[in-house]
Order: sequence, then C-alpha cells, then structure tokens
Amino acid sequence: AVLRLARDRPQIRAVHMGASTSSRARLPPGHQIMEKHETGRGTGRHIVRYLGSGSHGDVYEVQTNEEVPKNEAMKMVTLTDIKTGLSLPEKERIRRLRPHLMEAHIMLKLGRHPNLVGIRAAFLIDNDFY
Repeated sequence: AVLRLARDRPQIRAVHMGASTSSRARLPPGHQIMEKHETGRGTGRHIVRYLGSGSHGDVYEVQTNEEVPKNEAMKMVTLTDIKTGLSLPEKERIRRLRPHLMEAHIMLKLGRHPNLVGIRAAFLIDNDFY
C-alpha cells in the first residue's frame, strides 16, 4: 500500500521492526515502480530510501514521478518463497494477500481523517504487492 508521508515530519528515520519477509535484497534508491492502469496510462514512483521492515514486508520512502513530486511511504509485500525465490502456490498467495487487501479496503472506506494514515493506491506487480 502506498501512504502519504506527513508534511510536518520531513525527517523520517529508518527503523528495523523485525525480520524482513523479502526473499531478495532491498530495492536500491532510484529503482522505478510503474503502476499500470486499466486505461493503459501508468503512474510511477521511485525509491528514495529504505525505511524499515516488519513481519509483513519492507517499507520505503518513495517519490512520485509527477510534475510536482510528492513523497510517500510504500509498503511492499513479496509473494515468493523466501528459501527458493519462486512464486508461491495460489492458495498461499491468497492467504498472504488477504489481510493487506482488507487493510487497503478498510482504509479507503474510512476516507480522510487527521489521525489516520491515508492510502493512495494498492496494486500488484508480478510477485510484489504495494
């Protein structure tokens, strides 16, 4: 899920929150993430820096590729087997994705609120859920 960073907190410190679930190395600064829309139009973000990891994935500071760039926090959940690096069976992918999809759906239904982190987008690219 991609979340808007608070403007009143320009300095975000990297925090390690537990073991990373990623089966690969961290994404490097400058790495491009392109989200394709049903219209064929795409929007992109690039990695600014790694912020931390937890039991469900890694969190990065990203910047949008818009005319006026915006900084956001992005959680990435990898849907691959940690040991082999291969795609998970569909049943396991669904089991891992379900809580993140529910979280994104609830956040969208709640709408904007000053005490909640907002959600900008949720999307799947290959074996990674953002």
